[in-house]
Amino acid sequence: MGRRVSAITVSGLSCRALRAATLGRPGRPRRLQRSVLVAESEAEFLSKVRKLCFFYGLACYHTYRSDRSEPGYPDLTIVGARGVMFRELKVESGRVTPMQKYWLDAMRSAGLDADVWKPSDFPDRVQRELKALGRVRVERPPVRYKRRQPSAKTTSL
Repeated sequence: MGRRVSAITVSGLSCRALRAATLGRPGRPRRLQRSVLVAESEAEFLSKVRKLCFFYGLACYHTYRSDRSEPGYPDLTIVGARGVMFRELKVESGRVTPMQKYWLDAMRSAGLDADVWKPSDFPDRVQRELKALGRVRVERPPVRYKRRQPSAKTTSL
């Protein structure tokens, strides 16, 4: 059996076109399944969520090297005009670690919006929650990433 990917990735259609699409036997009314053969990596899911944040005009932060950060901190910090949300992304079969649960519970107890998203939450729940944040009213400057300088220890022969 081949690699399983979501319906959004397979079809490349808009959500409206996906809802209009049908699955099943020809000639019978069929219900659209949220995802076809769902099993995408966390990196693929992260990419889709970040693109959606950009589309809705939200500021989205993801720690590139989480191994050098505080363990358990959520994957995404998303800022909109109406608030901030923190989201931990997991594959369908993924589980929240005790440290991730600690951070999510601590944020919720402080009145912050912290939760877990899985690929099955895309696009319905993810879009609904991102839209509710509202577009950031501050213009984003162009991003210029610094190039890494080779360290003095490495030399090429």
